Amino acid sequence: MREATGLISKARNFFWSRPILKDTLTTSAFTFIGRSVGFFIPLFIAAWYGVGGETDAFFFSYGIIFFLTIIINGGTTSVIVPFVAEARVQRKEQSKFIGSLLVATGLAVTLLCLIFAFGGYPLYGLFTRFTVPQVQLAYLLTLEIFPVSLFVIWGSLLAGVLSAYHSFARPQLSLAGRSLITLLFIFLLKGYMGIHAIPVGYILGEGARLLYLYFLLVKALGVNIKLALPDAETGRFVKTSSLMMLGSTFMSFNFVLDKVMASWLGVSAVSLLEYGNKLFFLPATFLGEGLFLVLVSHWSNRFYAGNFANLRPDLFRALKLIFLFAAPLSVVLFLFRYELTQLVYGRGAFPRDRLAELSQITGMFLIGLTPRLLNGLLFKAIIILKDTLQMVKLAILCTILNFGFNLLFMYFLGVKGIALSTSVVEFIQTGILWILFNQSLNKFLETS
Repeated sequence: MREATGLISKARNFFWSRPILKDTLTTSAFTFIGRSVGFFIPLFIAAWYGVGGETDAFFFSYGIIFFLTIIINGGTTSVIVPFVAEARVQRKEQSKFIGSLLVATGLAVTLLCLIFAFGGYPLYGLFTRFTVPQVQLAYLLTLEIFPVSLFVIWGSLLAGVLSAYHSFARPQLSLAGRSLITLLFIFLLKGYMGIHAIPVGYILGEGARLLYLYFLLVKALGVNIKLALPDAETGRFVKTSSLMMLGSTFMSFNFVLDKVMASWLGVSAVSLLEYGNKLFFLPATFLGEGLFLVLVSHWSNRFYAGNFANLRPDLFRALKLIFLFAAPLSVVLFLFRYELTQLVYGRGAFPRDRLAELSQITGMFLIGLTPRLLNGLLFKAIIILKDTLQMVKLAILCTILNFGFNLLFMYFLGVKGIALSTSVVEFIQTGILWILFNQSLNKFLETS
């Protein structure tokens, strides 16, 4: 008994004496819980609404909002952790800085909304092959769901600040609450509002999470937020993140591009592509998000405290561990893709005769699971170095490659070809990102 107690005590001491290990395991667990509930949203949409013209219109409009959100969100939230980490080391006051970012991003989203409201409609009919009613519905749904973009950006900014303070678990767990609220209101309103209940559910869910993160930051960590107009520090942040925004614009444009090209393949193609993509994101998010949050926070704090030498070996070790775990898992998931698809989508209004097709689409996405995880970590490492120009070059190249591979593969494989294109581009990115990381680190060490 004493020996068993001693072993448990040693294991506990080993666990708690290693902050990165402790934070990674706990954050991954809460990420799993938070994201698991979120995964049920497309599952229930499939069960309640099936596939067809209306779901195509919604997923296309959701893709537009996702793209517009990433334009701002991809630049600001990816860069904010190193900035806050650096400010903490230098003991700078941050409440005004955070407030100015909220004001700046709010103004940017409002401007995007106005531009889209007055000039977006003709583009829907120009680039898609939707019917006129589908175009009208997609445009209306996009306007309805627009507030979500603002709530997501503000919530991600606050979550990024919390991550810099090593507060990971509760922001991740809040994703579960957000998704439950979203599902609840979609369920309550679908009989009255039809497809329009989905935007309402998303707005209420994201709004509730934003409020929770705000009170968590203010009450738990004592970090006050003072709304203010952008100043010199904000300008330095914007200068760094603007290139990241440009890179995110090109990178996230691939989501819109895939949906546009899927719309050329007939009714339900957009929905099937989205359902397969969501099923792929399930393991990609569970395996990567919690780990990446912890590593970028700990590595950023350590790096800007002057410990430059450890970043490369730390990154290499993490990449090896991810590969050794993700590669065999990818093979297993690919082999059982039909059973997985049937388990998740084989109920409700989803047509049984489309399950085989959906499983094949999911399989094409799963081919790129391992490089997707490797790329996520390489991407975060480059962000720590604040070398966002590299991201712009890579994003432009990937957009061109994705468009070319889409055209080639969809000619032979239809919607499956678009999913395969995504995986092929992920493999190409892995090699390029490793080269870019080493270039960025060497440049930083030479100038520091």
